[in-house]
Amino acid sequence: MDTRQAANEVAPGSSAPTRLRADAPLLDGYLSYLESDATPFITPGHKGRGSKLDADLGTVLAGDVPSTAASTPSSRHTACSRKPKGALHAGSAPTGAVTRREAQRTATRPLCLAIGKPGDKVVVTRSLHRSLLLGMVLADLEPCWLPTAIDEATGMPLGVAVEDVEATLAANPDARAVLITEPDYLGTLSDVERIIEVAHRRDVPVIVDQAWGAHFGHHPELPRMPWPSEPMRW
Repeated sequence: MDTRQAANEVAPGSSAPTRLRADAPLLDGYLSYLESDATPFITPGHKGRGSKLDADLGTVLAGDVPSTAASTPSSRHTACSRKPKGALHAGSAPTGAVTRREAQRTATRPLCLAIGKPGDKVVVTRSLHRSLLLGMVLADLEPCWLPTAIDEATGMPLGVAVEDVEATLAANPDARAVLITEPDYLGTLSDVERIIEVAHRRDVPVIVDQAWGAHFGHHPELPRMPWPSEPMRW
């Protein structure tokens, strides 16, 4: 069995997500790609050819399909991305929310330009997504770096500590915003709601890049969305 077959294997009577594809256009597009014999022209780590190195590794990596024009025909990508937009707003997004289906930088870089004027301070985590870091460079914003705690058992960085946000804001009372990515590159999480509370006590907005957490709030076993049920300024 090759890696694509392994990714689509569903036991008889299973309630696996493949059963939901009729009502989930992004899932259907993802599975349709896995079922195809396409060869993605993308970075080697995302080519889905791990089985050529090791069969078990190939099975683990079989479901890796980056949502880019390089791996998905742009017309199908656009259609698949547009359909769930209404469902997202109806099911979870707060009043006034705007979703982006294009590359992340089309939203994050203008956002950084809107935060403040050149030289203004912004409290940021070192696990911030690259697009936001580049946006800060473009906007000439000054980063006030939050400390990075490391898990001793794994050597991996942990989420942002609320106490660190509070201390950094106290040391930089002129900071214009707090910028965090949740979840980050490794999937770690912070107490975003408490971070928002701490920042709002100083009238500082919190900007959360949650591109990798769009599934949050759609199942009781997943983390909640950080935004409240009533519209407010983060």
